[in-house]
Amino acid sequence: DAVTQAMQRGPADVPAVGGFRCGLAVARFGDDKSVLTIRRGRVVVRQEAWGKTDIMSTAGRARQIITAYKASKGLHLEQIAVDTIGVGAGAADALREWFGEDVVVDVNAAERMDDGANYNLRAAMWSQMRDWLPGASLPNDPELRTDLTGLRYSYRGGLLLLESKDDAKNRGLKSPDRGDSLALTFAKPHTAAKPKKTIGQVDREMIDADLGL
Repeated sequence: DAVTQAMQRGPADVPAVGGFRCGLAVARFGDDKSVLTIRRGRVVVRQEAWGKTDIMSTAGRARQIITAYKASKGLHLEQIAVDTIGVGAGAADALREWFGEDVVVDVNAAERMDDGANYNLRAAMWSQMRDWLPGASLPNDPELRTDLTGLRYSYRGGLLLLESKDDAKNRGLKSPDRGDSLALTFAKPHTAAKPKKTIGQVDREMIDADLGL
């Protein structure tokens, strides 16, 4: 119900205040898609998905979209959160070179939490997103709707644990790339940006990721 109501609210119905933050879910394999979400307060102002591309092309496309939006609105860019499990690390490093280490946040969704409510960071981000939904505005996108409502959950040691992507796929669902991308906009302050790396380090890690090392 919360998702349906949020999709019935247009951007004109909800004041968008403050700066904006972005979440980038990077495609890893198969039919997965890279998805960039731009959220400003309680409004998702843009969500764009594209097929699997190489790491620098993914980072470059995200940079183009973010830079164009920032220039058109004249708003402060608060955060770019990137899923860095697997190949996403290379995209985060490239974006860090362009936007700065204070803006780009590396997110390990499997990181264990100690908040007494969530088993890992993924559960914490999705929980915060759920609490944000009332009064929010979402794009009326059936794929986003499926992502936000299709996952199951359980509890481990009394802590919230979301269904894994592999388990969801075994039930016939696609990878919830749009949902994960939106959830990434809630990563901070749960995580902190890691130190800036040199271009050489970025190149070496991209090569390692491509080789599966």
